[in-house]
This record gives sequence, C-alpha cells and structure tokens, in this order.
Amino acid sequence: MIYQEGYAGIRYLSRFGEGDWECWALFADRVIATPNLPHDILPNDPHLLEVARTFKLTIEGPKGHYSRP
Repeated sequence: MIYQEGYAGIRYLSRFGEGDWECWALFADRVIATPNLPHDILPNDPHLLEVARTFKLTIEGPKGHYSRP
C-alpha cells in the first residue's frame, strides 16, 4: 500500500486473542491503494469461513443472505 503524506487512522488491540491481535483502520481519504491488491473477499472464501467459525461471526452474502458457519 502506498501512503500519501499525512495519512491517518487508528490502531488498537482487539478484544479477541488476549491482546495479541493488533487492528488498524486507515481513513480512506488519506490512502492510495496500489492497483494490484487482491479483489473482494467472497463469502465462500475458506480463510474467511475459518475466521467466522473461530469467532462465531455471521457473514453477509449476496442479496442480504446471512450465514453463520
């Protein structure tokens, strides 16, 4: 990711993982993404499904369909 001068966001520890997970949120108007970044994450992506199962998350799919793997 390429950052513009003066990029901004927040960094915090996740409430999951006993303080071992660091989360970042960058403000969209302060970041320029390179064009070769991955595309959208699909609702059936195996890594997404694994995380959803681990943390008992609900995934929103197409047409407002929700699933909890």
